[in-house]
Amino acid sequence: MNAAWNMAGFMVKAGVLALAAACGSSVCQVHSAWADVCHVKIATVYVENPAATPMVAIVKLDGDVCPRIHLRLTCGTQQYEQDATQVAGAQWEGRFQLGAECSCGTAVSVIASCEDGNVTCMRGEYQGVLDCSGCPHIILIRNLGACDEVGVMPVGTEATIATTSGELRGHWTFDGQLLGPVIVASGSTVNVPGPTNSARDGTHTYGIVVDAPSNCQDVLETFTVTCPQTVCNQRYGTITSTVDGCAGGSGIASAHLSVHFDVPFPSNCKYDWNFGDEASGEPTIVDGGASEDHDYRMPPGSNGYMVVVVPKCVDCRMLAIGWVHVEDCCPSIVMTTHEDPDDPCKYQFDAVVQPPGVQGTFEWHFGDGSQSTERAPTHTYQTSPSMTSFDASVKFTARDPACPVADDIVTLVPRCGIGHGRECWGWILAMGALFGVILSLGVLLLALSLCAGVQPANPGTRSIILGLLIGLGILSGLGLLLWYATCGDGPKCPCPNDCAWLEIGWMSLAIAALVGAYVSGCCSAWASVTVFGVFAGGAGYLLSRWWGDCDPSLCQVMASFSVVLVTASGTAFSYLALIPQINICGRTWVPVVVATAAAIVVAWTAGNCIGM
Repeated sequence: MNAAWNMAGFMVKAGVLALAAACGSSVCQVHSAWADVCHVKIATVYVENPAATPMVAIVKLDGDVCPRIHLRLTCGTQQYEQDATQVAGAQWEGRFQLGAECSCGTAVSVIASCEDGNVTCMRGEYQGVLDCSGCPHIILIRNLGACDEVGVMPVGTEATIATTSGELRGHWTFDGQLLGPVIVASGSTVNVPGPTNSARDGTHTYGIVVDAPSNCQDVLETFTVTCPQTVCNQRYGTITSTVDGCAGGSGIASAHLSVHFDVPFPSNCKYDWNFGDEASGEPTIVDGGASEDHDYRMPPGSNGYMVVVVPKCVDCRMLAIGWVHVEDCCPSIVMTTHEDPDDPCKYQFDAVVQPPGVQGTFEWHFGDGSQSTERAPTHTYQTSPSMTSFDASVKFTARDPACPVADDIVTLVPRCGIGHGRECWGWILAMGALFGVILSLGVLLLALSLCAGVQPANPGTRSIILGLLIGLGILSGLGLLLWYATCGDGPKCPCPNDCAWLEIGWMSLAIAALVGAYVSGCCSAWASVTVFGVFAGGAGYLLSRWWGDCDPSLCQVMASFSVVLVTASGTAFSYLALIPQINICGRTWVPVVVATAAAIVVAWTAGNCIGM
């Protein structure tokens, strides 16, 4: 029925557009013949963030077959106008920045015009106040079917729900009877299909009963059905029920049900009852009276159990249909995770078990071989180049052995590793400084050859530098070997990955570039200047990659700069004091500036990062 009704609506809309194309008229110009197609409905007006300045009012509306919707919002003495933005399909949205005269609770009115050029074919109006409650915004939609011969109309329901803060939990309701659950995650905008109900002559109420957030009101709408019977003066009956307990697993829900018809029946009238809990695909039909007791053992469907009652004491086929809402004894589970703000490797895990109060045990698997049986455990991850994401799962085993195990799984990508963990900074900084000194010795060799006139026949200074290069190279190699030998055993310091090499690389090139700047100051040969430019450019490129890809903390960045400046200035001063061939160039301003900057950065880093 729903599919047929939706197809009928689609054919009507297609007919409007086809008619407009055929006669050269706009949608609005043929609107008089299709008044049920072009419409504008304003759902709600609410404040996006009450604490923001200026406040932004959001207007949610539904406009079908509208080429353009113009909005005029009045708040206090001020008016604001703009065109709405089509979000998806028939859903539109307007956003207004409000002045100081508008605040939470201020009276507001909105006029929405569905327009085509200068022609207005439909208007929608809204009168209310600015909503700052944070409650979900619910637009109810009903699809009325055709009356059948016994005076019953199928009523399809759905809702467009937007949650701003907090998860929405509730139930569909029709004429006061609770039906299936409604659950929408926080910060979502979704279309939620509802149950199809049966309505006969009279006024009916449907909507969503809001259980959480607890401060929010139910959203209900009332409509009138005129649906005369055409056969044998038939009537649909009503079914009422009371339920004690829950069904599923070993649980039993005891229900007391009654049926009532508008026409009087003999007192000995019998009824066929179908309680809706079919066994092996076959309905269980009970020959009973106007009131029956029934025990439900099977887990309920999303809308509960559909009960059908047919009286057997009349010639005409009369029918009563109702829903019995029963809680499921067996649990469902949804995992929640929260990253520790001070340690991006650390997560707090929790799980929401429904229905509340179900007793059982938890089994957590964090995806890295670690497990826990706590109710809400915490876990710290270690990332590596080959393992950057983890499938965390939880299983909940109810004490009722007849219930299946409930489970949930979430994939996590921790923002930690060499680029984040403070425990590994010492290794990274030491490697960067060692490689930087080695590169700076290479710069010094070039300067001695080009500017100080040191020839191979006088190898004393060069031999010293080459020896230092070889010694530092061996030392750095041993350091890296030790790192790789111990990294698998450290709790938070994994083996070096791309982020580690990017940091070591930019530090090494930056140290060599600063020493090269000093050398270029007293030895302006083209080769030394070129080497300085290459090192500086390479350091800048690797620094930008490290900053953008690895998301280092501010303290880590300042610690790296401190090591670079201290190492570069110390190396430059050592060359100046210990190498006579360089000392003849005189004392330049470069190491003094580097040393001063190093002292400032080191002092800032020590004052803001140590002990944090």
